[in-house]
Amino acid sequence: MGGPYVPPGQSPPFEVVDELHHGAWVIITAALGLVISLVCFLIRLYVRLMLIPPFARDDWVLLGATALAVLQSTLVFYACSRGFGTSLTLLIDGRLNQIQALIATSDILALIIIYLSKCCVVAIYLRLTPQKPHNRASAGEL
Repeated sequence: MGGPYVPPGQSPPFEVVDELHHGAWVIITAALGLVISLVCFLIRLYVRLMLIPPFARDDWVLLGATALAVLQSTLVFYACSRGFGTSLTLLIDGRLNQIQALIATSDILALIIIYLSKCCVVAIYLRLTPQKPHNRASAGEL
């Protein structure tokens, strides 16, 4: 099986989806998550710059989570370019360890991103709620 047929004058697809290749689904999922997080960050940036100007802790935590999300998605894209999503029988020797290291690092970053996202929500609660009992309850969620 030499790959898909490509008519003359057209370039081959970036990733092929068949029973031995599923990297395209990983790339689509990671790209969709990255786009959603970047759009949310840009909306938040617009609100802070144009509508409600003061930046606070929640904005900086969101910036950190978004930056780590970009890094995590980059690791997933690089792992896909090295063969992540491809059948083990088709991988070149030595690539498996590299792919596993990239995905393990990406998983650790994903856990940190989830924690920072929760911290951002708590920081928003603390910013919106002036009552002390609510603030103590929000700080207890961390």
